[in-house]
Amino acid sequence: MKGLLDLYQWYNSTWVSYFLPNDLKRSLASCEEIVSNVLHQQTGRVIEVMESIAHCCGNQEVTAKDGTIKTKKRKIYDTTIEKAKDLCRTIGGFKYVDNEHSRTLQSVAKQLDDALTGVSSETLRDSDYTRDKVKNEVEDILSKFAV
Repeated sequence: MKGLLDLYQWYNSTWVSYFLPNDLKRSLASCEEIVSNVLHQQTGRVIEVMESIAHCCGNQEVTAKDGTIKTKKRKIYDTTIEKAKDLCRTIGGFKYVDNEHSRTLQSVAKQLDDALTGVSSETLRDSDYTRDKVKNEVEDILSKFAV
């Protein structure tokens, strides 16, 4: 019986010293991959919403029936501005990991949030100054973020 007990203890100590660390390493690698994917998805969402804001805050030239070219404001959608603010809140309230990508995403979200503080879609529709200011700030953030 002592031999069986020794074998059982050896097996448990081997499992704990060999298999458990390997299982933990695999689990950690899996978690890191999941977090990395979330970071990339959030980055894509932030870039997409900033590009949309910059585009919508711009103007387009249209040719009138009489042949003259007129400048027309692009439409500003409530959903775009709200989506941007929601993303800023989400990213600002959750620190993914302590790495360069996460810190950069947090910084970009903070800058975007600052650019949109006190701004609504209605303000953007009514104020050319606010529209240009937000457009320039968002384009500046995008140029620094360059991915």
